[in-house]
Amino acid sequence: MYGRKTVLFIDEIHRFNKAQQDALLPHVEAGLVTFIGATTENPYFQVNPALVSRSHVFRLHPLSESDLRELLRKAMADPDRGLGRHRAELTPAAEAKLRELLHQRNIPHYGLRVFVAGGGCSGLQYGMAFEAQAREFDTVVNQNGVKLFIDPTSLMYLSSASIDFVDSLMGGGFKIDNPNAVSACGCGSSFKTKDSGSTDEGASCGSGCGCH
Repeated sequence: MYGRKTVLFIDEIHRFNKAQQDALLPHVEAGLVTFIGATTENPYFQVNPALVSRSHVFRLHPLSESDLRELLRKAMADPDRGLGRHRAELTPAAEAKLRELLHQRNIPHYGLRVFVAGGGCSGLQYGMAFEAQAREFDTVVNQNGVKLFIDPTSLMYLSSASIDFVDSLMGGGFKIDNPNAVSACGCGSSFKTKDSGSTDEGASCGSGCGCH
């Protein structure tokens, strides 16, 4: 219909009897279809020889644990087909404050872990902690030597978020501008997304600040 050959994929081709497999042969020979068959059995015993002789046989091996780890790392880092371009970032004010704190605590090579956990008046809450190094599968954001560590689960909630430091008369603190949040608590530490469930309208957190 669209000027392309039809791809015919048959899983467990060994379950087709001889007559059924033979019925495929003329269409494969004529090039009417591109035939792909999958089987967990030995094709040289379970598939008709005529069909096998007109096919390329590939043996697929299970992926090892190291293969799966490498795939996950690539998915986290790839900016086009993975999560590489959906990273959180620091504002200049937050970057400067973190650098100051790391210097004050004499841990200049540490990074800030930013994570999302269950809890809070809106269902999810932010957390932050200094850590010496990234964990396996972490996304590492390095801005002029200041590092953020974000685990894969938290990254789903923090995609494209901006971390700022706000200093006011009420005191200073880090603030997360999160485009994934559909509502947040007034204290700024709790939020919910459209997929994280609903909360009662007008709920408030333990500190007395209302959700909005």
